[in-house]
Amino acid sequence: MRKVLMPSVTFTKSETEFTFRDVISLLECRDNMKFGCKTGNCGLCRVKVLSGIENITSITTKERRLFKVLEIEDPDIRLACQCKITGDVTLIENFLE
Repeated sequence: MRKVLMPSVTFTKSETEFTFRDVISLLECRDNMKFGCKTGNCGLCRVKVLSGIENITSITTKERRLFKVLEIEDPDIRLACQCKITGDVTLIENFLE
């Protein structure tokens, strides 16, 4: 029987890994992250993607608006509450520069 590898999200600060079968929201990884509003308005759930950015849904309008206010221009920083993950990703959780 062939072993099926499941995609995963690796959290570098907590040194943990969350595996999943299909597309997930990072909101499902609550044990590994801190969330504030969960709607893209506060920025508490910022993450820095170290690898696998291609496995995350495109940046949302809410993220663009908040990042403009916060003057964040790094394309590897995302709001976890706005991200859906489709494959392997490694990130720094709660990345508050």
